[in-house]
Amino acid sequence: MNSKDIIRDYIIEELMMGESAGINDQTSLRTTGMVDSTSMMDLVGFVEEKFNITISDNDVIPENFDSIAAIAALVERLTV
Repeated sequence: MNSKDIIRDYIIEELMMGESAGINDQTSLRTTGMVDSTSMMDLVGFVEEKFNITISDNDVIPENFDSIAAIAALVERLTV
């Protein structure tokens, strides 16, 4: 599994209660209401633990967590 698949699976299972309809790598998680401030912090914790990275406060911004693609890009940037 690549990072997008791992992130997508987490979002579908944990945040969308198994409902995958209407989500793709570019879907805005914020504007669709899939992610709010509380679930974003859960998502940050998951990403840090799963990919063994530390996400600084400066990187915990809505733009970095707006879509599966944005989160995967952040993971890639922090794991290099």
